[in-house]
Parts: sequence; C-alpha cells; structure tokens
Amino acid sequence: MNQTSSFVTEPKPAWKDHNETDSRPTEKERSTDVKAKVPILLVFSEYADKTSINGIRLIKISNSYVAKFIWSILFLSAVGALAYHSYSIIANYLSYNTVATINRSIANQMELPFITFCNQNPVRSSKLKQTSPELVQYVRNKSLDKLVEIISKYDTSKSSETNEIWINLLSTYLKDDKSDKGSSGDMTVQSELVGFERFVYEMNRLDSELRKKAGHQIDDMLLWCFIGGDSCNVSDFKLFSSNEFGNCFTLNTLKYRQESEGPKE
Repeated sequence: MNQTSSFVTEPKPAWKDHNETDSRPTEKERSTDVKAKVPILLVFSEYADKTSINGIRLIKISNSYVAKFIWSILFLSAVGALAYHSYSIIANYLSYNTVATINRSIANQMELPFITFCNQNPVRSSKLKQTSPELVQYVRNKSLDKLVEIISKYDTSKSSETNEIWINLLSTYLKDDKSDKGSSGDMTVQSELVGFERFVYEMNRLDSELRKKAGHQIDDMLLWCFIGGDSCNVSDFKLFSSNEFGNCFTLNTLKYRQESEGPKE
C-alpha cells in the first residue's frame, strides 16, 4: 500500500502584510539618537571641567547627590542675586533720579565771620597838606562839578548809591575851588580813568606810616560796638591798608560766639 503524506499550511492572517516593518526603533535609529544627545552632555562636562566658576565645577565633581543639590541651590541663588542687582542698577540708571544730600548741623555756638569796614574817604581833609605836594596839587585842580560829571560817565551801573560813594570819596579833598568849571574842555572816558588811577597811584606812593596817619582812625569812627550783647572796643579791631580806601579795620570775631539766631531782645 502506498502511503502518502500531506502538509497543511496555515493561511497568513490578513492583517499582516508582507511588507510591514517593525515599529520598534532599529539599531541605526538608536545610534543616531545617542549621537544627538551625547554632544550636549560632553559640552557641559568639558565646560564644568574648565570653568573658573566654582559652583558649576563642584556640582560636577561632587560624588554625593546631596552635595550636588546644595551646590546647585547656592549657584542658582548667586545667579538670581546677580540678576536682581543688575536689574536694580539698570532701572535706577534709566530713571535718571537726582539725589540731593543736605547735611544740617546744629551747634550751640557759631563763629561769626570777620567784619571789615572802611571810610569812603581814604584821606582826611585836615591831613591832606601833610601828604605829598603832587597829591595836593592833583586834588586842587579838580572841581566838584567836574568830578560829578566824571563819575556819571565812569559808573555804567547808574546806581545812585555807587555815585554817592564816589562823590563822598573825592569831594573830601575839595574846599571852595569851583572857579575852573569846564576850563579844559570835555575829557574822554579813558583820560578820566587815567586821572583816577593817578590819584590812587599818588596815594600809594606815600610812606606807609604817613598813609596810616593821613587816613581815618578807628578812635574817631567808632561810636559804640556790641556783638551778641557783648561790648567791643577799638582793641578788637585790626588795621590794614587798602589801595582804594586807605585805612580799613577788621573786627576780630574769634572770641565772640553767636548762640541764637537774630539779635538778642
């Protein structure tokens, strides 16, 4: 008897396609993914090894996760503080604030400033003849009206107070010589300035002692003197010579102190 064998093959399920590929990543895809991630880790690792920032370096070399966590917190805190202060400085600069510092000090006693006064007339008329002949002659050749005219041209400020000072300064040397009004014609401003400079020059040519004696004295000018309720006298004044005003006197206020504002009642 002939014996036959048969083979039964199961039909391929319809849901499987011969050309269907496995959904799992292939070895090539896994290799590509690893290569994409490794450079970032290498860059960070190399930066942590070479950087001088201790926080980043210590995070990398620490073996304990606790130490890594602590160094991470410290590093992030430092970065946050840097960012905050940088923002504050830039915001303050862009606001263009103006800061005015006023220091106020309250003292029980205050030093008074030095006080200096001069007579408007550098030479007393009674002492004029004791000076130089050139100065006497120069003064005699000037009339009061001519001097007023010179002053009005010279003083550009048109201040009546200034004009009065100049008139008082120069009229001291005049007596009754008004007979030569306008005898020499009009003077230019330049010649008038030269004339006054000549007067100052003749005054300063005098001997210092003679100039002091010819000038006004503190004994004649000082009637009374009080500072903060305390009396002062001629010994409290120091003499110095001024080119324009002759004898001037400075009050020595170092020994006086002001204890309250305003005059005492």
